[in-house]
Amino acid sequence: MVSAKEETDLPIPPAMDGLLKVLKRVVGVDSDPSRAPSTAGGIVCTRLLVAATQAGSLIGKQGATIKSIQDASSCTIRVLGEENVPPFALSDDSVVEIQGEPMVCTKQLN
Repeated sequence: MVSAKEETDLPIPPAMDGLLKVLKRVVGVDSDPSRAPSTAGGIVCTRLLVAATQAGSLIGKQGATIKSIQDASSCTIRVLGEENVPPFALSDDSVVEIQGEPMVCTKQLN
């Protein structure tokens, strides 16, 4: 779990920045795709714990928002059912799963 105080003047929250740094290190990619190891071309799966209201905004009206993100990115993005929510989550939390190539997934998290 990554947590940090929100800072409104930053382009992305510190917690998300920390998550991206860890994800890039784990999957072996950084901002320069030419430096990625040859094994970095596989599929990665990232799960994020988000407030249910944020999950609803991600889905959008009749699924339009999530579909447009998936079409633009070639990632699969799903809001998982409550059986996938970890025991430490709040009662109104949801899990969002992003699957795709490492560089594409990290771009979608930005």
